[in-house]
Amino acid sequence: MRNLLLLLIVFAGLCVSCGKKEMGGFSTVQPTSSVPGNDLYAKYIHFYNIVIDSANGYSFNLPDLTEGIIDSGTVTISIRSSLPYLTAWYPFPTYVFPDSSTVTLRRVSEQPGKIVLASVGATTPPMNYFITLSAK
Repeated sequence: MRNLLLLLIVFAGLCVSCGKKEMGGFSTVQPTSSVPGNDLYAKYIHFYNIVIDSANGYSFNLPDLTEGIIDSGTVTISIRSSLPYLTAWYPFPTYVFPDSSTVTLRRVSEQPGKIVLASVGATTPPMNYFITLSAK
């Protein structure tokens, strides 16, 4: 009985520590650089280990994504496997693994402050995302 109780406590602790704490809880957002200039602005943002479901999608919170960037700037997305030995970045929407299996995404919506992506087909494995916001 004591071993069963200990097992349940350990299992509950694992569930809590692995659980998603909030939308974006699995990601670490790190602006790697921002270059404001007279007429050009670029912001580079990494998201790590994101799993995107085909039914619910995933909302990337981007406070620097403004209506001006949506209307006249550019938003580019690059994707990569989170496996450390796979280092090639692919342009949105498709990532190809060495065994030729693919992950394909679709852009559900883009609005000030966030972009929502969903997987086409099965839920994605953990992937890394590199988003560039630029305005002219």
